[in-house]
Amino acid sequence: MTRWLGLQQINLQGGLMKNKFKSSLFIFSVLIGVLYFQSGIAKEPALKTYTNPRFAYSVSYEPNLFLPQGESANGDGQEFLSTDGKATLKVYGGLNSLSETLEQRYKKEMQFEPGSAKKEITYHRLKKNFFVISGIENGRTFYKKTFLVGDVFKTIVLEYPTQSRSTYDPVTEKIVRSFQPHSEP
Repeated sequence: MTRWLGLQQINLQGGLMKNKFKSSLFIFSVLIGVLYFQSGIAKEPALKTYTNPRFAYSVSYEPNLFLPQGESANGDGQEFLSTDGKATLKVYGGLNSLSETLEQRYKKEMQFEPGSAKKEITYHRLKKNFFVISGIENGRTFYKKTFLVGDVFKTIVLEYPTQSRSTYDPVTEKIVRSFQPHSEP
């Protein structure tokens, strides 16, 4: 009986050792995972940058998500189409030929065109050198930001299906932050 208890004790100790080993292995794996992500090894996708020399602005985008469609014929900007064909990114510049103030352009953009689909504006902001308008139109989320630099309006517009917000909202934030209206060329 003592022997049997002795073997059982050994088995219990062996079981305890296995559990300690499993716990240690789990903790080690978690630490390796944390270090992996903090080290930058698991980096976000590399960004590409489109620069417009005519109107002096640039924007960065994820090439695995948006594909450039070619610069417009007059060189004012470019449209990008998502790889799934559901979203668009447009960047463009334009001369302020009507000598509008930023506030005038903002108010014009906030108005609804007669006969057009209902547009629900969910966010808008007018600042000293730019304005932002975003919302939903025809089941699509839109985000528009326009700067006035000198006598040039520089604009970025993203549109995507509202049901795909979980995919495109974080990307929109990164792209819009990268949109840089440089001073005159």
